[in-house]
Amino acid sequence: LLKNRIDMISDKINFESNFLDLGCSTGWNSFELYNRGAHSVIGVDNNSGDNSYQRRENHQLFMANNLLTYHNINDNKIKFIESDILEYLRSVKNTFDYILCFLVLHHFMAKINDESPTFRFLRNNKYLSNIGVEIIKKIKSKSRECFLQIRTKVVGPELKKEQTQIIKNYLIKDIGFQSVEIIHNDKISYWPIEIEPV
Repeated sequence: LLKNRIDMISDKINFESNFLDLGCSTGWNSFELYNRGAHSVIGVDNNSGDNSYQRRENHQLFMANNLLTYHNINDNKIKFIESDILEYLRSVKNTFDYILCFLVLHHFMAKINDESPTFRFLRNNKYLSNIGVEIIKKIKSKSRECFLQIRTKVVGPELKKEQTQIIKNYLIKDIGFQSVEIIHNDKISYWPIEIEPV
């Protein structure tokens, strides 16, 4: 599946480019881009915290850096940085050709507990918290193109179609993207957005 993410966008990107992989986890997408000839790849993830999710991410980022050592990769074309995603986006000066943000934004959903994320978005477009909105605006401003993957609940075909259109309108009207393309295959839907069953 991880390789498939890069395969699905391979005809949309020039691999000889500069990439930022937000929420990189163990770095598999970053390594895949590196192996396909990327000029540079920076993977960013939070490596601190006391809860079980953050401890898992701590271990995964540790693994990503260990893989660099294991494969004797020291050409500075790929590196992994411990940082809060929003703080990194606020502080980084350079821009990127492409930013990947796969399965990260659901950690920044609006705090509405009486509705599922799917219907929350359909009813009032409050999918993202203020922090999530700032993250996606920073992503837009720091990249030529970006690929986002948003996790929601399982939905039927008609609702999924409606939801996809709402997300597209939200990104254009509220966030300021000039265009949004939905990329599909027979199991999952990508864009710049993938709506993936959980």
